[in-house]
Amino acid sequence: MTDCSYDPAVKVYLGPILILGGLHHLPARLQGLLRALMTAGVKDVELTEVPDYRRLWIEVHDMCVWTGDPGDLCWGGDGSQDPLCTEAVTAVTSAL
Repeated sequence: MTDCSYDPAVKVYLGPILILGGLHHLPARLQGLLRALMTAGVKDVELTEVPDYRRLWIEVHDMCVWTGDPGDLCWGGDGSQDPLCTEAVTAVTSAL
């Protein structure tokens, strides 16, 4: 019997940030990054929340290609004006 599970090539790991006195994962914070990845042709991205405070990293084929702080990303938009999004997209597309 073969394993039919699917493992996407690009995985984004998001840790919580401090908001209003509590730790929260804010996937909406990644809107620009995810849109920039889609614009670059990366259609299948898996998002996983992790407990690591203020940590964000992207793996391509199980290899870390970019790290950052989710609090440093610009809110909303398409990611085109955020230099961190541009840096992350370049790292991902180079690794694919």
